[in-house]
Amino acid sequence: MYSGKSKKTAYYLKQIALKGMSLDFFQDSLFSTLYYTKAWKRFSKELPEYNATFRKRPQVDLLNKLERLRALDQEFRVKEGSYELYRDTINKMDAMVMDSLEQIIRLYGYPSEDQIGINPHFDEMPAWVAFIHHAHQATWENLPEEFVLRDIYGWAFKACAEGKLAPVSAAYLCDLMNQATNYNGLGVVRLIVDDQKQDGLFVDMVSFNKDELNKRRYTIGLEPQADFLKKVQFIYCNPDTPFKLNALKNIKTISIDTDSAKNYEGFSFKISQEGCGNTPP
Repeated sequence: MYSGKSKKTAYYLKQIALKGMSLDFFQDSLFSTLYYTKAWKRFSKELPEYNATFRKRPQVDLLNKLERLRALDQEFRVKEGSYELYRDTINKMDAMVMDSLEQIIRLYGYPSEDQIGINPHFDEMPAWVAFIHHAHQATWENLPEEFVLRDIYGWAFKACAEGKLAPVSAAYLCDLMNQATNYNGLGVVRLIVDDQKQDGLFVDMVSFNKDELNKRRYTIGLEPQADFLKKVQFIYCNPDTPFKLNALKNIKTISIDTDSAKNYEGFSFKISQEGCGNTPP
C-alpha cells in the first residue's frame, strides 16, 4: 500500500482473504487509502468467494482440534490453586496434549495459515504455542520424556522450509526448548522490576562469536543480529509505525526482582531512547 503498487497490494489482500479474514478485518484505517480504488471495489465484491474457498479447505477441523487441546491445557491451570493443587493432573494432561500435538504435526505438518487461517493478533504467537512453553517447563523439572516435544528442531526447520512457520518464530521455539539461545531468537523483553516498569527494551544475547551466531541465524532464515537490533531500535523509536517488523513477534513482559534484573541485564542488549537519534526515519 505504501509503495503505491496497487496490483501487488490487491494480490496480498486476496491471499489474506483466502486465509479466512472477513470484511471486518479490513475495516481499519490501515486500508483506508484503498477504499476509493478500483482494486478495492473488485476485491470487496470477490471477498465472500475467497472466504467461501477457505471454509472448504481440506483441513477444516484442524483449528477445532487445536482449540480443544488448548482448552485441555488450560482446564486446571486456570482453577484456583492451579499448579500447586493440581500438579499431578496438569502433568498428566500435558502429556496427553503433547502426544496429540505431535500426532497432528506428523499428520498435517506444522499448522499453517492455509490450514487454520491467520491469527488476527499478529503480534502474538498462536494459542497452542503455550503447549511448547509447558514442554519447556517439563525439561526444567526433569519430567519423563512423554512431557517433552521430542523433535521440535526437525519439524520447526521443515515448517520453515515449507513456508508454514516464520523463521523468527521457529528460532524462538528452538531456543526455548533448548534452554539456551542458539539463534538469539528468544526475542525482545520489557522488564518490570519490583512492580516498576523499566525504560527501554532488552534483547536476549549470549556470548556467541558474532560470525558463528550469524551463520546459525542464516541456516534458519534470520537476518544478521546487527540488522535485528536495528529493527528493534526502529520500533522503539517509532511506536506508531504501521510496519510490522519481525522484532514485534516476540516482545514479552517479564516481572522480576532487583537482583534478578542485574543478572538479566548482564546477558542482554538494551534498546533505549539514546539510540533514537541514530535511527533512520
